[in-house]
Amino acid sequence: QVCCLRDLLTGSAMRVLATGLGVCALQNGLGFRPGLGWNSDYCTNCTGPPGSNGFGGEAFVNHIATYIASEPQPAAAGLTLQELGFHYVNMDASWDLSDRDEDGLLVPDPSLWPSGLKATVGFVHGLGLGFGLYGDRGSQDCAGNPGNLNHEESDAKQYADWEIDWYKTDSCHAASDRATAFVEYMRMRDIMNGSGRAIWLALCGWKPWYAPPDPAHSYPGGQQVANSWRIGPDTGTGWTAVVINIMSALGVSDFAGPTPDGGGWNDGSLQLTPGMGQCSAASSHVPDPSDNCMTMDRFRTQYAAWCMLAMNLMLVGNLSALDPAVLATWANPELVAINQDPLGKPARSLNATVVGGRDYVRATMAECGGEPEMQQWAFGDYKQLRNDAANLCLNVEGCRQNLIYDSCTTPATKGCGD
Repeated sequence: QVCCLRDLLTGSAMRVLATGLGVCALQNGLGFRPGLGWNSDYCTNCTGPPGSNGFGGEAFVNHIATYIASEPQPAAAGLTLQELGFHYVNMDASWDLSDRDEDGLLVPDPSLWPSGLKATVGFVHGLGLGFGLYGDRGSQDCAGNPGNLNHEESDAKQYADWEIDWYKTDSCHAASDRATAFVEYMRMRDIMNGSGRAIWLALCGWKPWYAPPDPAHSYPGGQQVANSWRIGPDTGTGWTAVVINIMSALGVSDFAGPTPDGGGWNDGSLQLTPGMGQCSAASSHVPDPSDNCMTMDRFRTQYAAWCMLAMNLMLVGNLSALDPAVLATWANPELVAINQDPLGKPARSLNATVVGGRDYVRATMAECGGEPEMQQWAFGDYKQLRNDAANLCLNVEGCRQNLIYDSCTTPATKGCGD
């Protein structure tokens, strides 16, 4: 196959053939829509034993899974998060011990999984949910525990034996150049394809260049390698990281979406909750542009942007103890429906090229506070979304598919279909 020939140029196909595998693209049948679920990282309101990364082992994981599957959400007319589409319960770093066993195998931390990791996976599966684990393509993961490097085959076999459903592979303690990253991730793709189990492959390399094809490095593009790929920094530092991920996603939105065999999506890291990030004493309620605090407005902006950009939605925290307003946002069925739209078309940034070369004013966004009268939009006549101070309206060009940003028509004309 042509893709094998391209891999051969980098040498990865030689290693793949040595394992008896010949698969050249991701073929797990997963990812027709972005992934929805929960991740154990950023669990600021969680409790657990020291070193547990907040999620507290099997008892807490079972608690989270039970909440997702059974707790009615008032914002969704009583539907549960599971009924809205949230499916994965994913462990981040520190689920395992810092050393492999004498056979070179990964060892789940027995203090976190006293009944055995497989028992927790079975509990999660019994609720109709999926279970995910974390690793790294390098020699160690971001917590200093074992990475996959030189252990890809045995690790993939363990993941399949444990019957996990999602695998996040990080890039700490790994080579940072594109050529090596592409080869190592394609190798893991091929081995996971041959594991005998369909497992969502989530790359975590923090760069938008994982999305498009890169012929110079014989890289076929994210959709041929994984079900999702990180395109920016961890969001945990706060608002600035959120904005960077939004801008990165807009630059590569054309490379995400469903495929005949599944799909692949840009990933902007985890959701945050109000108060997370680097906050000054006063900024938890009043946004201060100089800090990274996640206010309620910024929190809602992040979630709405992730939905529009068709990125994975990974919730965080002890769901049962969060502010009800947070759950009301996450369980908003209209936002989730945008994220899960079967067409899988992420939001795009509009410019003159997109709308056919017409001289439309390019829209810009800024946080309210500088010139609020220029940033206030409301529905006018015939449901036009307009800014009266600037006499600008959002409109649809020729009743077709292009959204434009132009001077308002005076008097207002009827909308398409009226």
